[in-house]
Amino acid sequence: MRAKPIVVLGAGGLARETMWLLESVNAACGAYRPLGYLDDDASKHGQVLCDYPVLGGLDWIESCGEDSLCVVLGVGEPAAKYSLVRRVESRGVDFPRLIHPNVEMSKQLELADGVAIAAGNILTVRIAIGAYTWLNLDCTVGHDAQVGSYAQLNPSVNISGNVTVGDGVELGTGAIVIPGVTVGDGAVVGAAACVVRDLPANVTAVGVPARPIKELAPWTTRQPPTPQ
Repeated sequence: MRAKPIVVLGAGGLARETMWLLESVNAACGAYRPLGYLDDDASKHGQVLCDYPVLGGLDWIESCGEDSLCVVLGVGEPAAKYSLVRRVESRGVDFPRLIHPNVEMSKQLELADGVAIAAGNILTVRIAIGAYTWLNLDCTVGHDAQVGSYAQLNPSVNISGNVTVGDGVELGTGAIVIPGVTVGDGAVVGAAACVVRDLPANVTAVGVPARPIKELAPWTTRQPPTPQ
């Protein structure tokens, strides 16, 4: 099988971790040929990050001359992911699923395009993960859970059984969601928070138990932060 060319969108810290995930996947299956990173910040063009160059901005896709180009999101903030996908999805690229070889998961999973699952994750049975969602290191997802599209699970998030996590949700490092709870679209849950009751859409919630402290604009309309 011919290895497919692939680039990482973004050139920050998560992009470098994404390239590491890609290398680990490739060591197991040899399916991809990593080329480098794409980022619209011209000051990064030509830099070498973890052995791979920043090739240019997203316009590089039009002129690269690569057939069957694959792309993977190397940014975490849901609005930024949403914006990037909308910009490149019409350019004939593929968004493969990247799953680290040591991830423990059952056969009863539904994983959409563009899902990335880092090392140390455990996913049990009858779970659905939406498109372009990133599960960072050492997360757990329990039975019958549903996680929407463009979500971001930061390291060591624990999602219990029968949980529903909406589109564009960001769960901070070490956050816990107890069984049967729904987290509304676009909610941001702070690090180490414990969600013990349903959260409405588009709020920031922190603490133990997690309580909304701020209302947010709909997640698809938020201005993505400047990458660091």
